[in-house]
Amino acid sequence: SQNVPSQRAQPRNQGRDLSQVAIDAQDLPREFQAMPAEELAKLKQELGQEDFSVESLFAFMEPKNFEMLLGMTTSLKSQQEQNDFEAFLASPESLQRVMTEGMGATQILQQTPLRLENVGQAVAGVNLKLNLEGVPANLDIVAFRRDTFGAFGFLLYLEGQTPRRPIANLAQILDRRAQSILAAPN
Repeated sequence: SQNVPSQRAQPRNQGRDLSQVAIDAQDLPREFQAMPAEELAKLKQELGQEDFSVESLFAFMEPKNFEMLLGMTTSLKSQQEQNDFEAFLASPESLQRVMTEGMGATQILQQTPLRLENVGQAVAGVNLKLNLEGVPANLDIVAFRRDTFGAFGFLLYLEGQTPRRPIANLAQILDRRAQSILAAPN
């Protein structure tokens, strides 16, 4: 079975529904609680005003250790959208801007690239050490693209804590889910 170049010209997976690709409660330790639906809807509306369409959005909070996970996926239908997304991945500043814009008095004390393997065709990640209105915290940010699927993940946790489920692990779960939909026959 040879790949015929002409079939590759237009993006594959045009008509696939990737809106169900998300992290759900089963992927997380049971102490995590989903963000209430009305808050999620409001957040989706705010995020939808950015330059990309929000396909799915998920958010969970672990109140005891104050750990918060937020993720969203987007559809990158055209080659231009895919190129723009990859340019975005190449700029850690844009990653942190997306997340820290709405966080009030946040000081970024340090940033370190995250090593990510087996995630997407293009991936970027950064750990930010933050001063969140006087509280020392970490924010791990990951973004990746797989074909026409783009995803962002944000994991906020207090300084000195180890996340219950590392962001790289959650990104791999999302990527596998996206792959299974992208690979399914039309």
